[in-house]
Amino acid sequence: GQGTMTYPDGTTYKGLFQNDKANGHGVLSCVDGRHYEGEFRDGVKNGQGVFDWPDGQHYEGEFRNDVRWGKGKNTWKNGSCYEGEYCNDQEHGIGKLLYTDYTCYEGQWKRGWRWGKGTITFPTGEHYHGGFYTGHPSGWGTYTNSRGRTYRGFWKQGKRLWFGPAVYAMADLYYTGYGSRDYMTC
Repeated sequence: GQGTMTYPDGTTYKGLFQNDKANGHGVLSCVDGRHYEGEFRDGVKNGQGVFDWPDGQHYEGEFRNDVRWGKGKNTWKNGSCYEGEYCNDQEHGIGKLLYTDYTCYEGQWKRGWRWGKGTITFPTGEHYHGGFYTGHPSGWGTYTNSRGRTYRGFWKQGKRLWFGPAVYAMADLYYTGYGSRDYMTC
């Protein structure tokens, strides 16, 4: 049935109960300011819900076994926003992150990192499409600057590698050779 429970730490739950556990729709309010409204199963967050942190972070989406898991949208107090897949409370799968400066990453995620294939676009018009590893351009990728000059080649942790093929395209002029160690911040 319907009820209210106050835990020893002051946290309160209001909603549906089954077998003395939160089951169905309910609201969980913690004394530290965390707040959850959504579905519960066997006493933990399971299904669709909305979670707010005291620092202004806001999440709407799926939960499994008390953590973000499945599809969801997370917005931070500063306005940055991630929309995509979660696994075990981390960005994992396919997702899009829009930063407050309008830099945008769209692609694969692994354990909270930009990881796999993706595209990052900067407000200046620069963009990179290719591999990512632990959040940085890594592997084969293509970078185009704001004037349309393109570099295709290998990257490691955001730096162009010394070895490997590289193609620079500037208007009708193409250069094929070896890359330098330029660094791209993203």
